[in-house]
Amino acid sequence: MKKVSIVVPAYNAETTIGRCLNSILSQSFTEYEVIIINDGSTDNTLKICKNYTGLDNRFSVFTVKNGGVSNARNIGVEKASGKFLTFVDSDDMIHPDYLKEMVTAAEKYKTDLAISDLVFIDFGRPENRIVLTGKSYISKIPVVLTREEFKKKTMELIWKTSLLESGCGKLVRLGLWKKYHIKLDNALSLGEDFSANLEYYRHINSVVFLNKPLYYYENIDNSDSLSHKYRQDVFEIRMKLVDNLKDYLGDIEKLPKKEKECFYNYVTAYGINSLESVINTRRYQGYRERLGEIEKIVNNDLFRDALSRATYIKNRSWKSLILDRNIKKLASERPKLKRGEKTGTWKNRMARRAMRFYFCDIKKNHRRGEEVDKKLSTVGIKNTLKDRLRGDK
Repeated sequence: MKKVSIVVPAYNAETTIGRCLNSILSQSFTEYEVIIINDGSTDNTLKICKNYTGLDNRFSVFTVKNGGVSNARNIGVEKASGKFLTFVDSDDMIHPDYLKEMVTAAEKYKTDLAISDLVFIDFGRPENRIVLTGKSYISKIPVVLTREEFKKKTMELIWKTSLLESGCGKLVRLGLWKKYHIKLDNALSLGEDFSANLEYYRHINSVVFLNKPLYYYENIDNSDSLSHKYRQDVFEIRMKLVDNLKDYLGDIEKLPKKEKECFYNYVTAYGINSLESVINTRRYQGYRERLGEIEKIVNNDLFRDALSRATYIKNRSWKSLILDRNIKKLASERPKLKRGEKTGTWKNRMARRAMRFYFCDIKKNHRRGEEVDKKLSTVGIKNTLKDRLRGDK
């Protein structure tokens, strides 16, 4: 039995799957199996994956009918047999010491969960990156929290590090995951990993934060992934995730003051981010359609209650506009094309604006992210990119 099972869901990933699998092949820790779930790809993804299964018997690929990333991950977990489990997306990469560091920490401190920092990066421009880290909140490196300590600080960790939501950059115990029949929700197209994480957090004995940037998450402005598109159901999905979070936390009014403050700030950020996306997007053909979407968000009771209690809001003038339900004024906040600016450039500018909001500078109140130090090592990235070109042929 291999010590670690790596599940890689892949759908039409011919341009990125090579660098992802090369980063796994480059691991200094070798006791692992790689389970690739080809989610009904129509490009050369399967052909590329088969090259790796022929190269290394630790790699296996299974083709299933397209059912989405949650379904693919669930199938991968069913086929996994390791002591530990980790997910790696087909367009991401992991540091050469990712498995070594994560397994060592989990075994040394006897925890059920190990978490690394996440690096948001455009692999075409690796100098432009943002790291989500626990260092700004957790001083010890690494730090271990018992389940009780973790539960008492969950909202602070979510709000101040943003490390708990993603399914990436985490090592869990496969036996515990399967014991409680944890599944990613196929009905959710966004945030499905956060809901599964919350269910797993209920059963852990302790968690270790490594505070090391070991997982590289692809983030490019013009990405077609769901996480970069605006969809009309995104606000409803986010509120459903908040409901799942409330179920995990229990009675919000009974939480410590700091936890309550972080919860209301978190919900407010979700609402403001959704509202800003509606105002900025160019997908609406009619003015009334835009107004209707804004009205839906502004009239949400949970968002309004959180906004009235939040200690952070990016645009303070919006607070009074939202609470006063001044929908037409909010709609007029939509930015215009600059002189000579093409639509594609406009979209990129809006994407960058959204990213600045969601992962703003650490000097500001909203500490959702932290600029990566210029000296942050990118060991393995450049070489792996070169290897990818060879591997994808």
